[in-house]
Amino acid sequence: MTFPAGLPTSFCTGHGICVPMAVHYIGGCGTSCPPVLCPTYPVLAKNATCYWPPTICTALTSLVGTVLVNGQVPLKLGDVLLVHQAACTNLVIEICCTPGGCTIRIFNCSCSLLATEDLLGVGHPRAVWALTKTVFADKRPMGSVGDPLGPPCLSYIGTGSPNVMVGL
Repeated sequence: MTFPAGLPTSFCTGHGICVPMAVHYIGGCGTSCPPVLCPTYPVLAKNATCYWPPTICTALTSLVGTVLVNGQVPLKLGDVLLVHQAACTNLVIEICCTPGGCTIRIFNCSCSLLATEDLLGVGHPRAVWALTKTVFADKRPMGSVGDPLGPPCLSYIGTGSPNVMVGL
């Protein structure tokens, strides 16, 4: 089998399901979006209620290489890409009771604040895990459509070169 070569202009598949009314956490006085008294959970757990959309596979630093595919240095094993930010929110509920009564505050918190690996809103890391055993560029396996970009990212390379294929 062959798959289109992954490029820095490729997009990942994205992952997760956006459920903005999902309650992430209910806590007492002082609870709000992290880092204040609200726990975070792994991307794998938040994938059930949070959504990370398809995002361009731009490298975190300039890609270096002598091989070009469609005028671009192709994605290769170990290339670190720009972080993956969530495009969804979940609810954090604060219940604060005093002798005078209770108040409830509801916060819409970005899923990138609620996912442990998203580094308090920055987004989680993505790196190419090329699966080919036969196609190399600059002595490293080339990335292709269907190759994973994590963990912790649960996306795969989703688009690629229109005319250069990579075999397994």
